[in-house]
Amino acid sequence: MKNKRIEQLDSLRGLAALSVMFSHFMIVYNINFIYTHVMGISETWYRYSPFHFFWAGHEAVIFFFVLSGFCLALPFLGETKVKYNEYIIKRFLRIYIPCIVSVILAVFLKSLINLNKQTSSDWVNTMWVTSSSTLNFIEHLMLGRF
Repeated sequence: MKNKRIEQLDSLRGLAALSVMFSHFMIVYNINFIYTHVMGISETWYRYSPFHFFWAGHEAVIFFFVLSGFCLALPFLGETKVKYNEYIIKRFLRIYIPCIVSVILAVFLKSLINLNKQTSSDWVNTMWVTSSSTLNFIEHLMLGRF
């Protein structure tokens, strides 16, 4: 197998990422509650609709990780040898640097949001009420608690 990128798989991963984004959007704005209780749409239709693809976040995350694992293995299955040190540096620059920027942006945006105002989503109300601290910021930069 040649050391070649399969662009179609990138497209599928992009669609999975969009599905996760729509799923998070629906959680933040409590769309499930609006559909079932306010608009009177049955939960069965909502859950088993062909449009469920657009908000199937959990399934899309699993699909994304399986495809990503396959794509990450492709360079090691090729005829040319890949140097692991170079591979790790590329992955670091491609993933961790944007992650740091995202954490900094999230902290900045959180400082702009009035947390005393309750939203329609229980998830947002419980996830965004934790206090910001230097330790919390460092934990996010380290990708977990230590």
